[in-house]
Amino acid sequence: MKLTYKFKNSEAEIGSIDKKEYLDPEKVYIYLKNGDRIKLEDGDKVKENELVRVSYNNRKTYSPISGTCHVTDNCVEITNDHKKNETKEKESLKSFDDIDRNKFMKLLHDVGDSVNNHELADYFEDNYKLILVNGCDIEPYQFNIRAIIKDHAEEICETVGLISKIFNVDVDFVLTSSDPNLKKVSSEADRYNGVKVTSLNEGFPYTLDSLLKDKLYPQYSDKDVLILDPLDIYKIYKALKYQLPVTERYVTVSYADKDRVYVVKTKYGVSLKEILSDILPDDPSNHYIYLNNFMRKTICTNLDLMVVADQVRAVFIVDNKGIDPIDCIKCGKCVQICPIDINPMASPLSGDCIRCGLCNFVCPSNINLLEENKKEHV
Repeated sequence: MKLTYKFKNSEAEIGSIDKKEYLDPEKVYIYLKNGDRIKLEDGDKVKENELVRVSYNNRKTYSPISGTCHVTDNCVEITNDHKKNETKEKESLKSFDDIDRNKFMKLLHDVGDSVNNHELADYFEDNYKLILVNGCDIEPYQFNIRAIIKDHAEEICETVGLISKIFNVDVDFVLTSSDPNLKKVSSEADRYNGVKVTSLNEGFPYTLDSLLKDKLYPQYSDKDVLILDPLDIYKIYKALKYQLPVTERYVTVSYADKDRVYVVKTKYGVSLKEILSDILPDDPSNHYIYLNNFMRKTICTNLDLMVVADQVRAVFIVDNKGIDPIDCIKCGKCVQICPIDINPMASPLSGDCIRCGLCNFVCPSNINLLEENKKEHV
């Protein structure tokens, strides 16, 4: 699929992508769930990387900044003191040479960082035939993974080399052929036995985890393959090397403009509203704010409650005029482009839908075909 923006039924090729840093926010928010154990009290001072909460399944959350805590029933709000008095690191490992499976698991459990709401170490309790590192930005118009790899290619490749060695499993690092990191990753991966790099000529939607394994390794069942992304691998690296969590995150922030695309390196728990107020030229309420895949048309209805977390990968800022849907013209483009051969116009939508949003991308009427209630336009 050609990488283009489609706004107001027009397309424009992607321009340059700028990187911004927003690492000294005024506040961060750590939301709480039932069963969480809070390690701080209201009014406590907290240092960067200090433990804030432990979930029922041992997932740990650390403060991304130093400052003062305000604890409520559902949130820990930390006001930045801008002192950067980072918690003292433990002595870093000089190399990974003496890490075996037991030490690997212990260090991951001690840090307790998470992925997909599970402790990262839990993923290595099972035996796999293959580990896929999905180094592709799995949705169009997102460039987070590309930025992570650019910043940490050596560390990520060293870590997958260790994983391959101690778990005796093949690792396939997958990137798109157009990724400028491909040459660097291939060179680094050549240093480690059991690690190979695959370049994917076909892009979205085959970069989605749900389709990637079947495309590259259809002979394996789902339980035979563990799929991780470079952020997951970097979390492992930092847990092993420094016994610390990764508190930074990357978020793509994009206007409806081919030349205004940014990857923002920021802190976990930062308010999206705070980031956007620093970037937007005017009030965010004058725009539609879409989260993650623009093609899914998932509008953020309450920006005040949205914070940067692993699930928040991109923010698309679109003028709220001129993109309302009109009636379906029965062109059939959505049916033709569907990668799993269902009818996106059907209501209710088939349960087999992978919600890639390609149907929305090609729809000339700007209908959100992923919405269940779309009869008035279809």
